[in-house]
Amino acid sequence: MNLNNICDQTAVKMAAFQEKRKCIWHAFNALDEQGLGVVPKTQLKVLTHNISNSLGYTGAEEQLDIYVKDTSVSSKDYLEFLAMVVFDAVDVQSGNANFNKVDDVCWMLCARKYRNKDKDSMNIRDKDAFKLWKVFNLLVECNEKNELILPLAIDFEEVEILYQKLMHSLGKAWDSQNIAQVRQSSGSEPANYAPKSCSFQLFLDALEVGYLKDVGASAVSHIVDSLFKEMMDDVIKKGWLTKKGHIVGSWKERWFVLTPNSLTYYTGEDERETKGEVPILSTCKIEALNDKTGGKPNRFLLVSESRPFELSTKDLKTKNEWITALQEAIGHTKREVSYQKSMLEKRRAERVEKRKLLREEAQRKQEMEERLMNQAHELEAQKQEIADAQARYEEELAHREAEEERRKELEEMQLQLQKMLEDERQAKKDEEVVRALKEQLLEEEQQARFELERLKAQQDEVIEAEKQRRAVLEQSRQEQEAMLEKERQIRQEQAATLEQERSRLEKMELERKEADEVHAELEKLKAEQDRVIEAERQKRAEVEQSRQEQEAMLEKERQIRQEQMAALNQERLHLEKLELERRAADERLQEASVKLLEAEKQKQELEAKVQARKEIVITRLAGPITPQFKQAATHRGDGAFPKEFLIVQQP
Repeated sequence: MNLNNICDQTAVKMAAFQEKRKCIWHAFNALDEQGLGVVPKTQLKVLTHNISNSLGYTGAEEQLDIYVKDTSVSSKDYLEFLAMVVFDAVDVQSGNANFNKVDDVCWMLCARKYRNKDKDSMNIRDKDAFKLWKVFNLLVECNEKNELILPLAIDFEEVEILYQKLMHSLGKAWDSQNIAQVRQSSGSEPANYAPKSCSFQLFLDALEVGYLKDVGASAVSHIVDSLFKEMMDDVIKKGWLTKKGHIVGSWKERWFVLTPNSLTYYTGEDERETKGEVPILSTCKIEALNDKTGGKPNRFLLVSESRPFELSTKDLKTKNEWITALQEAIGHTKREVSYQKSMLEKRRAERVEKRKLLREEAQRKQEMEERLMNQAHELEAQKQEIADAQARYEEELAHREAEEERRKELEEMQLQLQKMLEDERQAKKDEEVVRALKEQLLEEEQQARFELERLKAQQDEVIEAEKQRRAVLEQSRQEQEAMLEKERQIRQEQAATLEQERSRLEKMELERKEADEVHAELEKLKAEQDRVIEAERQKRAEVEQSRQEQEAMLEKERQIRQEQMAALNQERLHLEKLELERRAADERLQEASVKLLEAEKQKQELEAKVQARKEIVITRLAGPITPQFKQAATHRGDGAFPKEFLIVQQP
């Protein structure tokens, strides 16, 4: 066995383990009845024995004692043991390994957990539940490194797609609101399940109790089998088409099934009698045909390597769907990944991008709400400031009224003083007659007059100060009114700003809708451009063929004229070719020698590891027994499998 065959077998075993680790996890989880994440080694020995026997390998359960020393084993350690010991030792070329039997072995354990109801009340049979289980495993969620996310679950969008396919197979209309009930019931899921994912138990119970409650078991088997074939056999599209005969030219209705590799047609929907098969290659072409008067409507042409196939549909929508599906199949021929897995990856990438945009939109809305809240708080603060200013203004106004009352009192006092002065003058006139007799009294009266004049001067000063104070109060009032006017303008500007923000959001929503419409128009234009480009390519191929024929004729004439010179050139080229082949043979011989030395070195390392394992003594109750290892079951040690086999436990 050369190094290339070893690499090919390793790749096959790696791919098989990548798929079968899902069903093995279900079996491990079924044995973990307490939900502790570990299973006793004695129970796993039975499971290991059944899995290894299905792969044509015996004695793996005994090596579990060597690989794991504890009495209980975690799912991560158990999967690593199967990858490093069991799957690595499988001989793919012998034909004894049947990887599909691993699904049967694991389902025997899972069925007890998922099918623990009364069978008389179940309308989904065990074989149909097994098919749904395999479809579920095909769609389980993985992280960016293609590592399983535990516990296994599928996204609710994938659940909705499966439910929709089942309902359409029953001829029932699908309402997207129905999935909301399943999402609500996911609240009873264990806490370690992701919020947007669905376990197989929930997926199966929702079908049996809800969507398929009143459907017979035979009808359920039919639609489940159709879904299973579509997902597992990589079916892109199936349906009735009318095909034109190649020889007679008559039109017959056939049931067509399209996969990335072939287009097969049958006599009936049961797909029992095959009438023909068209290989789908990258060289195949699809042409939409115009309707003819009196002919079949909605025709299109599938041009294969053998011959063209003229087909017709019942309506234009079905015609476009088949043309799109055939173009997808032709474009998928060069890909190594299956069509369903590629579509799953595409939907998964779209979900990630969509949810990223939704999170960004929610963050933008939250930021907008926070800005609005901050602006509302600022408005409230401004309102409070205005209220405080109003209170200060009213207080100042009350103070001014008190000052006005005091001024009025002073004016009344001044009037009284003036009246007293007038009375005093009148008394002076009266006393002038007796002035000589009352000089002493006159002097006293003069002093009183001087005192009154001084008091009047003081009153005048008080009145002047009061006038100045009133002027200051008036200026303060005007400044407060200006401040209030400025606050009103700020509130008006903020209201205008909020209105502009609301208008801008509405405008952005309209622009997004217009962009969606433009995108749809661009998709139509792109399809039309592809058709025109394909026709132009055909024309260019015909012109290129004609040019090549002309050049061949010219070359033939040159060869006739230069036969002697060509003979000499051929002899010289033959000698140079022999020299190049000799050098290439020398280089290949050197490379083969290097590979032979590397293979010999790897063989010595493997023999050393086998010898080291044979020296390990297994202690049992009856005494030490040396295990017998086969050469094909040799363990490669650490690093034999890449990091993709490691299982990441979801936090």
